[in-house]
Amino acid sequence: MRDKLISQPIKLNLIVAMNNSNRGIGVNGTIPWRIPKDLKHFAKITTFTRDSSKKNAVLMGRKTWFSLPKNFRPLPNRLNVIISSNLNLETCEPKENTDLNNILIFKSFNDAVETLIDKYSDKLENIYAIGGSMIYKEALQFPKGFLNRIYLTRVFSDIECDTFMEPENFLDNFKKLDLFEDEENVGAEFNKMQTENANNLNYIFEVYEKI
Repeated sequence: MRDKLISQPIKLNLIVAMNNSNRGIGVNGTIPWRIPKDLKHFAKITTFTRDSSKKNAVLMGRKTWFSLPKNFRPLPNRLNVIISSNLNLETCEPKENTDLNNILIFKSFNDAVETLIDKYSDKLENIYAIGGSMIYKEALQFPKGFLNRIYLTRVFSDIECDTFMEPENFLDNFKKLDLFEDEENVGAEFNKMQTENANNLNYIFEVYEKI
């Protein structure tokens, strides 16, 4: 399976906003902060493809799915992939008049990956793991060649969190990129401190690549 993952064209990436002080990513099932520019950054990253005939998949756990506002379930212009042992298309509560072909549900991360690379290789460009903590942890176990990048938003905040990025050294075997070819495509300012004026939160967009 490892060789198969590395040789096929779809890449796996993580995209996460994290409290810089304690690696916190959530509290009470929600995002701990409101940073509109980060939400736009997330949307641009996860929808952009170099091949206009393809789209990306966003892969998430059940709690992350239900943390999305119902009007945004499923996330538009992306294949929504949910990992859950008990959820199905009848109980996942998408918005009204949803094309259910944009939602796939699997019992495990490995089942999802295997199906996506076997049956969707001509339709998908990237898979983005978008949470929660166990989904990120499982994504980090995949090999270089398939596991590609971490798009990380560092948020400088003292907000208490109850969900965290694990393990503590999750950035080991990744290098931070200073320049990369698709920066102009996603339109974000990377490696630059920015401020959300509404709540005076500072944050930085960073990209790490598997080494």
